[in-house]
Amino acid sequence: MYVKRSAARLIAAMLAFGVVVTLSACSKTNPSDQPGRSSAIAEPDRLSQQVPSRGLVVRVLDGVTIEVESDGVTFRVRYMGVTVPDGVDHEGASEFNRFLVEGKSVRMVSDAIDADTDGVPLRYVYSDGEMVNLKLLASGWARLAEFPPSFELLDEFSQAENSARTDGRGLWKAGASPDSGGHEPTAKPVTVPAFTGGTLPMAPGSDSSGKCDYSGNSDAIIKGNIDQRTAEREYHIPGGLFYSTTVIEPSNGELWFCTEAEALSQGWKRSKY
Repeated sequence: MYVKRSAARLIAAMLAFGVVVTLSACSKTNPSDQPGRSSAIAEPDRLSQQVPSRGLVVRVLDGVTIEVESDGVTFRVRYMGVTVPDGVDHEGASEFNRFLVEGKSVRMVSDAIDADTDGVPLRYVYSDGEMVNLKLLASGWARLAEFPPSFELLDEFSQAENSARTDGRGLWKAGASPDSGGHEPTAKPVTVPAFTGGTLPMAPGSDSSGKCDYSGNSDAIIKGNIDQRTAEREYHIPGGLFYSTTVIEPSNGELWFCTEAEALSQGWKRSKY
């Protein structure tokens, strides 16, 4: 009887020891090694290689940099070939970038150069079927970057920047003087002489001198735009954030106005941007 009790005590002690060992091993397991768990932030040295081809823009950092989320991981991405130089309207560029991508799903495509000199991934980014890099350049809210010095779409980017500079869009509007920031465009701004006379009738809404607002002549250049979703009527003036990207469709009831007074008198509101 005594022998049986001793054996039972020995077995109980061995079982208790096994439980302690098991608990100790579990306590040393790294949570990140457990199945079903992943890190919320990609490792910096592997960031560019891990950037997916698609993701959701969760944050706009500046005019040319965004944060994109995919499968619970957030990646910082910079637009290939473009920059916003010092001494210019960074807030305007950031606002335009938000308008294009914030909260939207985007597609990202790499070039031969994977990342910039800071290690931030460089990508061509597409939103709503349009390349954001090119749209920023064409609208005048970005310039060609010095790095990389060459890439696949350099010629197209150069043409877009030249067009924005010639037309005085965004950073190139009257009075603005962007720093070099990158490749020097070959085109120079074109100054159109004001209309000084002629036999054309006075444009509606112009003053007694026959001059329209912002053009200095009889050209009506204020854009009356109608939101097709809300039917809200707003007008955009040259130099406004969305002026260069607003397309007037007369078939939809949209108009060109000579003066702001004319637009206001017909019930249109000035855009806040």
